[in-house]
Amino acid sequence: MNEVMAIAAESMTLDTARLQSIAQNLANVTTTGFKRLAVSRSPFIVAFDDALSAVSISAAEERSSMDSKAGAMRRTDNPLDLAIEGGGFFEVQTPQGTRYTRAGMMQIDHDGALVTQAGDVVGGTQGKIMLSSANPIIDKLGRIFEKDKQIGQIKIVQFSDARPPDYLGEGLYSASESSIASEQGLPSLRQGFLEASNVSSTHEMIKIIETMRHFESMQKVVQGFDDFSDTTLRRLGEF
Repeated sequence: MNEVMAIAAESMTLDTARLQSIAQNLANVTTTGFKRLAVSRSPFIVAFDDALSAVSISAAEERSSMDSKAGAMRRTDNPLDLAIEGGGFFEVQTPQGTRYTRAGMMQIDHDGALVTQAGDVVGGTQGKIMLSSANPIIDKLGRIFEKDKQIGQIKIVQFSDARPPDYLGEGLYSASESSIASEQGLPSLRQGFLEASNVSSTHEMIKIIETMRHFESMQKVVQGFDDFSDTTLRRLGEF
C-alpha cells in the first residue's frame, strides 16, 4: 500500500506541474511565435522480486516537451516582420547572453543594426546585420538584399527533438550548445508575415478540467488510504 500512496503523491505533483504549464500556455496565447508547453507522464513500472515475493512500483516520470506545431501565419506586409516556416529559431544577443526566439518583429536601431522589438541584436551567419534602409528584400533562406546586393543572412538555429530549448518568458528561449541539432536543415522564412502562438485557449481549458479531475481522484485515493489505516489500527487496538 505504501507504493500506491507514493504513486498517488507523485501523480499529484505531476498534475501540479501540468497545471503550471497550462497556465504558462494561456498567458502566452497572444505571444508571437510561442510554442505551447506540455508535461507528460512515462508509464508506471511494475517490477517483481521473486526472491522476496515483493512487488515494486515505480511512479511515472515527468517529461516536459514543446509542441512544434506551426502557429497561424498573419500577413503584415511589413518588410521587417519575419515568420519561420517549420523548425528553427532566430538567434539573438541579449544582456543576459545568447537567446532564441520565433518572434520575428524586427526593427533597425540607431546604429543601423537589425534588432528585435526589445532591442536585442539579431544574429547573422557572419555576425551582426547592418542595414541602410527599412525596406530590404529577405528571401526564404534568410538572405538579405539591398539594391540587389546581398548584405547578410539571418541565422536560424534548429534544436534536437530530444532536447528542446527552455522557455524564459517574453518570447525568449535558452538552450545549451549540446542541444543544437548536429545537422541544420535549410531555413524557410516568410517576409511580411508573423507567426501567431500555437496555443488554443479552448484546448488548454479542457486540459485544466481533465487535470483537476485526475488530481481530485488522487486526493480520494490518499484519503481512502488514510481512512483504511485508521480503521485498521483502531480494530487492532480492540484486541
